[in-house]
Amino acid sequence: MKNNIKLLGITVITLVIGLFTLGCATAPVALSAPTPANIKIDVTGRTMTITWDEVANAKGYEIITFSENCGSGLRKIDTRAGTAIVYSSNASNNGANALLNDKSNGAVEILAKNKIQITLMPAMGDPSKPMASAVTAKVMAFGGTVEGKKYLDSDYSSVVKKELGGGM
Repeated sequence: MKNNIKLLGITVITLVIGLFTLGCATAPVALSAPTPANIKIDVTGRTMTITWDEVANAKGYEIITFSENCGSGLRKIDTRAGTAIVYSSNASNNGANALLNDKSNGAVEILAKNKIQITLMPAMGDPSKPMASAVTAKVMAFGGTVEGKKYLDSDYSSVVKKELGGGM
């Protein structure tokens, strides 16, 4: 009889715990934001403009740019925070502010949600042309919570490269 009462008690406790567990809301599944697409680089004179398709539910973007033979295009831009820094995967000067709207060498302007502009360093002997021989860019969308759904940051887009034929 004692064993039956113990078994009944354990069964009741198990059922109560099971009912409480069923009543709890499950954590929402985090979705990944789509990777930005149609990244385009346009260079007019020394002004490099980068555009991409907006991503639904993105809270902003991170853009990483590189320039060959010139440091003025080495940038990491965060449109969500409105910041831009000098950036290189092997440089010790990462972090210097580059969000300058005075059109100086390497100045970055965030023109729209999906459009940024960088002023490249001039070539020696021809200040109307960029020193860089090529520029590249890749873009990542920042996730966030939209209508109760959580979105993770996207992957970076493929690297887009534009040959400039500039140089020293």
